[in-house]
Amino acid sequence: MSKLFGVNPVSARAGLHKTAFAASVRIHSDDLDRVLTRLEHAIRTRGEFIESYRLLDTSGTERVIFGQACGYVDETTKRTLFAGTLIDLSPQQVADVENGFAEPLDELASVCMSARELAAKSGLKLTSHLLDMTLLDLGHRIASAAKRKMPGWH
Repeated sequence: MSKLFGVNPVSARAGLHKTAFAASVRIHSDDLDRVLTRLEHAIRTRGEFIESYRLLDTSGTERVIFGQACGYVDETTKRTLFAGTLIDLSPQQVADVENGFAEPLDELASVCMSARELAAKSGLKLTSHLLDMTLLDLGHRIASAAKRKMPGWH
């Protein structure tokens, strides 16, 4: 994550103040105010952060990111930290998947199924829903890749 955002890994693990985070990440200027407003709300409420936004990675490539995280309090520092996931929805990432990389998708689907079962058992409703959406998307992509490989298959 620190590489994608261009943030020092040691600083990221320690927890960046929101102004340091905003100054160091490369979130698209059209998305920055919205993302920071949602982040501020999640910090204040120690709640969920769910947002899609654009950023420039360390190579200067624009990426579309879907992020979801949950705020929690570090009992030692009393700071609000976040744990969550980032999904790269950039056109090149999607194209790579759609152009026939089905085996990694099958493996990813299997891992997501296991994670979905654990999330449901743990009562993590948001995580379960996000995994459901991910599995649905993976299913469509796997089927599309299979159709391209077998022209007579419908």
